[in-house]
Amino acid sequence: MACLLCHKPMPFDVSKAPPLPPPGLACGSKMDALLGDLEKVCPHHKCVVFSQFSEVLDLVLAQLTLRGVRCVQLRSGNQVELRREFETQDDVRVLLLPLKKYNHGLNLVEATHVFLVEPSLQPALHAQAMARVKRLDQTEPTFVH
Repeated sequence: MACLLCHKPMPFDVSKAPPLPPPGLACGSKMDALLGDLEKVCPHHKCVVFSQFSEVLDLVLAQLTLRGVRCVQLRSGNQVELRREFETQDDVRVLLLPLKKYNHGLNLVEATHVFLVEPSLQPALHAQAMARVKRLDQTEPTFVH
């Protein structure tokens, strides 16, 4: 292995390399940070995660399920029963929502934490998403991550 700047050889000790993650658990740093924050908050509070991409929500669902965190993901067709499950069951801690589809019209006062996975070019989408949790009948402090 050589230095990228001066091209001099650099010794590399394989035994000191960090271990590879198990198959199926490898994530990027952004996903690792999101999952770490969710694992800290979830035991005590309900959370809503918004993303612009359904693939990201699928990955979050898979990762949280592997880690033993119960969560539901709203899609077309399963809204009523999963929404009720999040609202009424204490062990369902995370609700995953597409940003553009569910950023308005829902009252999610059961949750106290909102996670916005990636920025949007439309700030109004973020404001509407945050307003799903911060409602007039919300009695707890709310947090946006």
